[in-house]
Order: sequence, then C-alpha cells, then structure tokens
Amino acid sequence: MAASALGRAVAAAARNAFDAGGLRVHAADAAVRRAALPTERRRQSGPCGPAAAKAVGFDRPILHGLCVFGVATRAVLKTCCGDEPARLKSLGLRFSAPFYPGETLRVGLWRRGSTVHFNAYSAERDIAVLTHGVATVED
Repeated sequence: MAASALGRAVAAAARNAFDAGGLRVHAADAAVRRAALPTERRRQSGPCGPAAAKAVGFDRPILHGLCVFGVATRAVLKTCCGDEPARLKSLGLRFSAPFYPGETLRVGLWRRGSTVHFNAYSAERDIAVLTHGVATVED
C-alpha cells in the first residue's frame, strides 16, 4: 500500500471500521478534536516564517512537533486518565506528517487495559500526522 494511501487508511480508522488489504481496523474507542488556537500560531517571520519553511522544504510554516505532541498527550490525559497527569506512566509516538497552524487535530484512541494506542490526524487534509502512539496509564 502506498504511503499516502496508508495515511488515508489510518486516518479512516478514527471514523469507522474498515478492511485495509485484509487487515481489519476497528473504530476508535474515543476521539478528541481540537482546532489549533491562534496563540499556537507562531510568529510568521524570522526562523519560523515562510522563508525558513521554504528553505527546509515546506510550502508554508508548520506547527512545532512538540505542540502537536502536547495536544495529543492532553487528549490521552483527558480521555483515559481523568485529567490526572500522575496516572500517565509512559507515552511514545511517531511523527509522520507535518501539521499546519489553523488545522484541526483529531485524536483517535483505543484502550486495552492499561495500554492506550492512539493516532492523530489533520481533519482538513485527512492524513495521519502522529502514528504508533502508545501510552501506559494507571487504572
């Protein structure tokens, strides 16, 4: 399966169950949506502006990966930890595509006991931007 087709297939998992090349993917147990706030939009000049983005191969400035990481972590805390940070024991993920200021982040979460699997998607582009997310939470 091509990378872009795989990204769309993974993004569809947060909406409903489907069959992707013989692999059954189940709908998310929970989904959280959050639009990037204006305060998260970086200043559009200097090292984060359009010229810097073009210099490293992006067509426009991206939202910093740690910001997207934080929003996804917040979704795990709110949905699976009752807003208690002490219950989050570990968290890991893979950055898979850029996320742009002004987009809506949709986080799909699948909980199995104390393990939470999650992916995050750009709702506007329907593409996975964080994949292979795994969190360990205290029950």
